[in-house]
Amino acid sequence: MRVLFADSNQLIACGLQAALAADPRGVEFLGTCETGENLRARVKMDQPDIVVLDFAAEGFSIGMIPQLKKWRKGLRVLALTFERTGMTIVDALRAGADGFVKKDCSLDEIVDAVHEVGLGGKFFCSKIIKAIRREGIDMESLETVDDSCLGIRLSKRELEVLRLIADGYTNPQISKCLFVSPHTVTTHRKNILGKLGVNNTASLVMYAVKQGLVCPNKFLFAPSSEG
Repeated sequence: MRVLFADSNQLIACGLQAALAADPRGVEFLGTCETGENLRARVKMDQPDIVVLDFAAEGFSIGMIPQLKKWRKGLRVLALTFERTGMTIVDALRAGADGFVKKDCSLDEIVDAVHEVGLGGKFFCSKIIKAIRREGIDMESLETVDDSCLGIRLSKRELEVLRLIADGYTNPQISKCLFVSPHTVTTHRKNILGKLGVNNTASLVMYAVKQGLVCPNKFLFAPSSEG
């Protein structure tokens, strides 16, 4: 996976580069672009798989997201900013962002977001989802937002987490199975609970059984703890 970072803040760029370099899943960090003009040239020259973009940084804008998609077919874009307003987040999604993470999230979660988006999935940190819900924004009205995210249906990764939860795995065990941080598992669990409108693990298991994600026989014929 080839990653290009677009931000005028070199300190954050260095932190992300170090985190990606330490990640065992293998990411090639192509460097940092500090201006939109430089970003365009690097996308065409280096052919990255994913661009991590702070569209709120000096020299960049939300309008660059659809431009990036035109410059390289199949390019994935992960928005990474300090932006907090729900409408700005929605504007980025409408523009074509494939994921959105806030800069004050942990480096582990940001690295997981890079992998998830780079592999074709969607990733929205819990802070982003809370901002959208807090402002009462209807995600179903967003034409360009894929219907696998944000309360419409569970994403592929969330389904994986849900299956493991239903199978009785703990958060640390799920973390090891999926090669993500425990914090990211916690975020996925909270997002699943929020999307399904439930507040406990039993409800998650019931949903998984009803959807055919796990076999109900394991619960019907499990040996009794009473002997």
